[in-house]
Amino acid sequence: MKFFFTLFVLLLTISASAQRSFEEAYQFIYSDKIASNVVEAHLMADSLLLVARSDLERVKAHMLLGTIEQSIGHIVPSLNHVFKALQIAELCGFVEWQSRANGFLATAFRQAGLYSESFKSINKCEQLNELNPRREGYLLVKISILQEKALYNMDKGQHSRAIAFIEKAQSLVSEDSTVDPRSIIIKATNDQLLGIAYLNLGLLKKADSLLNSSLTKLGSQESNLRPYIYRALAEKSMKENDFVQAKSYLDQAAPYLESANRMELKMLLYQSYINYYTEIDIKQVKSYTEGYNDLLKNKLIVEGEIADQLLSKNNKKIQNFERWVIGVKYLGFAALAFFFLLIVFFIWKFFSNLGRSKDRLLGIDNDDFIAGDTAKRLVLKLEDLVDEQFFLDPELSLSKLAIKMETNPRYVSFVIKRHTGKDFYEYIQGLRIAYIRERLCKEFELLECKISYIGSLCGYLSPSKFSRAFKAETGVLPSVYIQKLRLTK
Repeated sequence: MKFFFTLFVLLLTISASAQRSFEEAYQFIYSDKIASNVVEAHLMADSLLLVARSDLERVKAHMLLGTIEQSIGHIVPSLNHVFKALQIAELCGFVEWQSRANGFLATAFRQAGLYSESFKSINKCEQLNELNPRREGYLLVKISILQEKALYNMDKGQHSRAIAFIEKAQSLVSEDSTVDPRSIIIKATNDQLLGIAYLNLGLLKKADSLLNSSLTKLGSQESNLRPYIYRALAEKSMKENDFVQAKSYLDQAAPYLESANRMELKMLLYQSYINYYTEIDIKQVKSYTEGYNDLLKNKLIVEGEIADQLLSKNNKKIQNFERWVIGVKYLGFAALAFFFLLIVFFIWKFFSNLGRSKDRLLGIDNDDFIAGDTAKRLVLKLEDLVDEQFFLDPELSLSKLAIKMETNPRYVSFVIKRHTGKDFYEYIQGLRIAYIRERLCKEFELLECKISYIGSLCGYLSPSKFSRAFKAETGVLPSVYIQKLRLTK
């Protein structure tokens, strides 16, 4: 794997035509690797971001990483990449990619049940797309917008209204002549959505025809759309009491659960397995029901994580960025306002410090935000978890830590900041790198291991992320640090 990753970066870097190499790699990852091997896709996309030479390439790389993170169930990192792509696209005036990023956000927010945020994003996407109806890609984005509106109505059980949006998109599909991987998936998705809408209305023949048409349009191209189609065909077969065929379709969809961690897909497939085994073998229903309930609980955690942690932070970043762009036109006024606010801030800080209690609890101020006893308990709990090396969990998140500490993410973030002076990610990074440095100094056999393996020991599944974190904490790359230790042992 390390050799493959290194070779991929090298090929991109020394290519005679960097632009063409980047685009070819981007299309290969998007059309093939995400569905066939998401781990390799992630490594490739990381390297693609590293070798990106232009702002447009950086936008594409971030959007690609957002898609990959979403496919493995990492919703917060996924949205972080998309927000970065959106910020660059807004700064550089890439209207198409602003539109695409807003479309991505609309889908993510809808799946999390944040419909008001989803509406804002899809409306922004539509406004941006209509700025230039003649540009390449205009029709595909418009089709995606109509599909998103259809999905919203399907979520609400309004399948007839959904069909109206999909049929409108279908008329646009016939007008678009592009044949790149993205257009193939969008067009196949249109048949799939229309098939599901007819399935929910009990029109099984129409559903069967459209779902198989969707598979035909995909052809040999791998895509995470396939398991959704197989799952719908399984539901259609069960409605026809053909449980042998239904099981065949479910078995074709099941392998995609291993290459992707899409919560939505898992919940749909588990529900279908429950429907299947209710008729075939009632004893097996229990395990799928338990799995479905676990997914539902995890979905609630993800929704809370997005709402409580990411939305407020990133929306403020976008709003501040938009204000800054407008403020450039009024630079003199903005500078004056800045200094005025700065003076107000220091005055407020001065009087706030005067009124704050001198009693400090393990380095944490006892202000109105969190009670002193609660703060003390959380600090002690955090120290216990450090002793248990909780930070080595590669899937660790603020919400997950909050569950371990039996509190909410805001309290955990507050306690870490006041106790260590760092935010959550800086704190975890410091613990992980300190841990692996200690092991490297004591266990000399590790000095002969691969960087990827050493990184995995301290919670990093991506060698590039481990290298960046190690350099941020020590000032040198892990390879350099290890070489120095070899010379001193």
